Amino acid sequence: MKIIINKEDVIKGLQKAANLTLQKTGTTFLKSIWLRAIGKELKIMATDSKIEFIGTYPVKCEKEGLVGVNGKNFYELIKKLPPGEISLTFDEKSESLLLEQGYRKYRILTYDSSWFKELMDFPEDNFILWEGGEFKDLIDRMLYFIPDEISDENRYLKLERYKEENKVVAYALKLHTFALKVIEHDGLYKLIDNDGFLIDRIFLVELKKWLDNDEIYISIANNRMFIKNKSNERISFPLVYKEFLNYNTFLESYESRENKSKLIVDRNELKDTLERLYIFVSDIDQIAYFMFNNGELMIYVESYDKGEATESILVEYNGNLEKITFLIKRIRDIIDHFYSKEIVMEFTHSEGPCKIIGAEDIDKDYLVITMPIKVSDEIYYEDEYEDISEEE
Repeated sequence: MKIIINKEDVIKGLQKAANLTLQKTGTTFLKSIWLRAIGKELKIMATDSKIEFIGTYPVKCEKEGLVGVNGKNFYELIKKLPPGEISLTFDEKSESLLLEQGYRKYRILTYDSSWFKELMDFPEDNFILWEGGEFKDLIDRMLYFIPDEISDENRYLKLERYKEENKVVAYALKLHTFALKVIEHDGLYKLIDNDGFLIDRIFLVELKKWLDNDEIYISIANNRMFIKNKSNERISFPLVYKEFLNYNTFLESYESRENKSKLIVDRNELKDTLERLYIFVSDIDQIAYFMFNNGELMIYVESYDKGEATESILVEYNGNLEKITFLIKRIRDIIDHFYSKEIVMEFTHSEGPCKIIGAEDIDKDYLVITMPIKVSDEIYYEDEYEDISEEE
């Protein structure tokens, strides 16, 4: 292989590839960035054994070939070089890659190309176009509601066809808190089969780094999701097909309740209030009392080692519920995932599920259902253990 690359053309691709390489593993293939020169293109490839990355970039190619290099080290070197052209030549005698830029010369050890395993490229026969920014926003809204423990059976985002045609529903569950987003997209609806699929949290975290606001191509094949951007960079990861929670169960559990109480409150005002009150909670005492009276919401917190605090907010309120308790951090984090100026909280009971939605179209088709905290004499507070995934 003998090529000339421009640093500015490849540096982002090298970074994405290097992020996947596993430096602590003993497997050389997984430590490597693989460079393949074909015609006027350079393919940069890497995998962590599950996520696969392939990026294609323009080069001046004098001799085609394939070499593997230590991913982290190669990227760090290229990153520290000044902008401009870089010459890469594979020396068969020493089995090393010669890198030259002006008076700078480096000899980089390479890995035998026989260790390379072909990665799966983007399927060109069945794909859809979607906004990368919309996919990224979905991940932003849902990640908080997905457990990060590898052993947790709920550590997935579920995507399946919605009850309305041309719409897809995405949902997740974490610690008695359920989040759901409906996406209107005819192509995505057709791409997903009736049972849908699960995306592991670890892949969503990587996708969040990778996506931008540009359009992307998405395909599903061989139980994997393939994504390609306008820069011709491709990433893929395995999907999971197994039994998971049914979103209708959560909605029916909430909708079946009668005599709901409704609160409309300025989101930023509530967020700022909770931020100040959070100063007064401790590791042991983390509940906030929400009390309603004549268009006023009063929130009270106390802890054994920091004191107590009370704040009041003017709100719109309609209902018979006088008091309810929540984990303050949970409510604070939930409302942080909405964009509307006002949020709507609908309460079923002091110990029943609470639905939270945004009051504006920007939060259209997005909702969270969470459980309040049950206060007892024996234990200062505990999660209300009524399972909102079970129908009454």
